[in-house]
Amino acid sequence: MCGVMLRATHVCPVAAPYRLDLTVSVLRRVSTNVVDVLTSDGQYVRALGGSGDPVIARVTQVHAKALAVTLDGDVREHARSLALVRRMLGVDRDLTHFDDAAARISWLKPLAERMRGVKPPRYPRYGRRASTRSSSNRSASLRRARSCAA
Repeated sequence: MCGVMLRATHVCPVAAPYRLDLTVSVLRRVSTNVVDVLTSDGQYVRALGGSGDPVIARVTQVHAKALAVTLDGDVREHARSLALVRRMLGVDRDLTHFDDAAARISWLKPLAERMRGVKPPRYPRYGRRASTRSSSNRSASLRRARSCAA
């Protein structure tokens, strides 16, 4: 059963300061990441899986306090996709306490000032199986790290 395909743009307020370019760079982790794409004009593009066809999310920073999130795909997946994009990009994260604390630490202050606006991204979850696999991989990595340190 195929849903109605639709393109819709949503204005998404963000907790300022916010920098889409920095946040996506952290989300990507490595430049070879082909899933999370930051285009040369500063647009973030990602395909989001759902129960049906993928939804393509395109995100741009329209001003200091808002993003424009354009979703292309099955309209039944739009609400879930928009919530996922908001969560992944940390738009509601208020880092005031971190900024205040970093300002009092001499070696951290310059780095925090340079990175002001980056929000801690969160990676999408893909159900219980992926979560279980991720947890077991994390445990194995911790065991390996401990053995290397010994």
